Amino acid sequence: MFTPFGCIFLLFALAATLAGAAPSRLFARQTGDLQCNIARVKIVGSILQAAQTARNLTQELSCGCGNSSSLIANVTSGIITAEDAVAEIVGAIFTGQAAPASARTQVGDGLTLALESAGNITSTDPAVTSNLATLTSQLIAAGQAGDDVLQDCN
Repeated sequence: MFTPFGCIFLLFALAATLAGAAPSRLFARQTGDLQCNIARVKIVGSILQAAQTARNLTQELSCGCGNSSSLIANVTSGIITAEDAVAEIVGAIFTGQAAPASARTQVGDGLTLALESAGNITSTDPAVTSNLATLTSQLIAAGQAGDDVLQDCN
């Protein structure tokens, strides 16, 4: 019923709820305040939206024209990298551990790969260019939310 990405979002929401009910000394740094949790939801939401847009682009670019197929594969790979790292961070929060710095770096690296690859896709198809603009906006929003998480959740 839920996609893997939807499950990550639900797990994140559950972790935030449970962490809020847990002893404060254990989760003080992890739970964050309202701004922190808003930033967390924004990055997860933006990544989920970008994943859906990338799936749409994959179908639109299935012709194999030029280098678009390999570039959209890189976009998807970058998004998956970011999703995997977010899942690792959520798991750490859920178990009361510090979010691994390597996972935070992995989120940024995945988003950077996806954004750079998307920026190199060219097409004259209006649907593709529209989806590329949407994808770019979603990836930028995810990056900005990630910056907010780093600022607000420490």
